[in-house]
Amino acid sequence: MRLVIFPNDPLYSIYEKGEVKIRYWNPNNIFSEIHVISLCDSELSPDKIQIMAGSAKLFIHEVGRPNYFSIPFFFNKIKKLVENIKPDIIRAHNPSLMGALAVFSGNKLNIPVLISLHADYNPWHNIKILGLSYFPRVFRDLFSFIFLEPYSYKYATKIFGVYNFGPREVQKYRDDILVIYNRVYDTQFKFIDKSSKKDTLKIISVGRHILGKNSENLIKAIKDLDGFELLLIGDGPLLPYLKKLVSNLKLEHKVSFILKVDNSEIHKLYQKSDIFAIALEYGGVSIPEIEAMAARLPIVISKPLWDNDPELVNKFSITVENSPAGFRDAFKKLLDDKLRSELGKEAYKQFETITGEKMELREADLYKELLLN
Repeated sequence: MRLVIFPNDPLYSIYEKGEVKIRYWNPNNIFSEIHVISLCDSELSPDKIQIMAGSAKLFIHEVGRPNYFSIPFFFNKIKKLVENIKPDIIRAHNPSLMGALAVFSGNKLNIPVLISLHADYNPWHNIKILGLSYFPRVFRDLFSFIFLEPYSYKYATKIFGVYNFGPREVQKYRDDILVIYNRVYDTQFKFIDKSSKKDTLKIISVGRHILGKNSENLIKAIKDLDGFELLLIGDGPLLPYLKKLVSNLKLEHKVSFILKVDNSEIHKLYQKSDIFAIALEYGGVSIPEIEAMAARLPIVISKPLWDNDPELVNKFSITVENSPAGFRDAFKKLLDDKLRSELGKEAYKQFETITGEKMELREADLYKELLLN
């Protein structure tokens, strides 16, 4: 069986960020061929990301990106490419241009289309979080929000979100949205006993250094706290600012940075940590939060802008205002060994309901359902 993929990001970007994940496009190896249609002029070689296709043979089709004037012709160009590939299913990783291309081709060729939602696509939310820095993208995203996304939502065969927050925008168009959380595998995160007394507690925070995920308040929170170290994993435009902040506060001995860790190695850093913390303004639940749950870490998270509580982790996390004082007070509470242990156990109990193994099976079953129908 063949699957056509319209990815959310350029493949070289996925590779550079260390986000190459086993069977990501081929749950339970149900496909024999994976064809990725990339809107780049040049991509990396398939062997660098073959693991994402599992046992399937991986093909990459580089088609370049259209402009506003060439979009109508581009849709037909993509349809002809898909027709030549002859896939059994088409999958798009966003409802924007990729989703619209997938739906157009699928409807014309009578091929089922599955769209997954991985972000908050509401431009008004992004304007609030990103401010003036969003200006270069705002017209493109408004075009997508008004024209492309409604088309994708109405005519895709099936849609699922990787958390509950994303599908809310879709509910005005349909009510059959599923949730399949991002895959984090239980087998990767082996249990490590952390009950022994420690002089220093290690806080880990993972994610891109961007507006909406700014770690500034985490850094400021530990300035006057003894017995804590902070590890920030990720790259992004705010990284130079955060490094300068650490230098200005003379916290080089307490705060360290790692730009990139491959997905296959990330669990080792969680297992060496005692607390997970993140300043996150967007809704939903991030992959690092699920990884922290798998590692049995207590979670400290800022209150999201459009929800009363963080999704999935609200019953066992410490939710704070996104301020140095908010995080500082939470870290002080977690000096209590018993509390850290209890919150970590509750986190893992929740994780057991959404392990990567279970989510992979759920996604594979969804593909099988599409094939049968």
